[in-house]
Amino acid sequence: MKYIYTKGPWKEFYGYVFYDGRPTEVTDKATLEKIQREVGFEKYQPQEIENGEEIQETPAETRVLKGKECSKCHQIIPKGWYMHQKWCRSVS
Repeated sequence: MKYIYTKGPWKEFYGYVFYDGRPTEVTDKATLEKIQREVGFEKYQPQEIENGEEIQETPAETRVLKGKECSKCHQIIPKGWYMHQKWCRSVS
């Protein structure tokens, strides 16, 4: 469940940092029970658009390429790039 802190700019609470009114995902059951009794914390409710649809958070997808690309077959080779390129039999 996501919670926000409304009594100040930030607060550290049982290992979770609530900062600048941004929602923080709390997964620990004991912390969830304590946070419901604590003053200044509210459940995060996403804002609604005029049509009635909710704003959905989309995770940013970043693709990290580890390795080099073979100039012949265009595969990403993480280890053994030199030997692969030397002995690559791809037709290009």
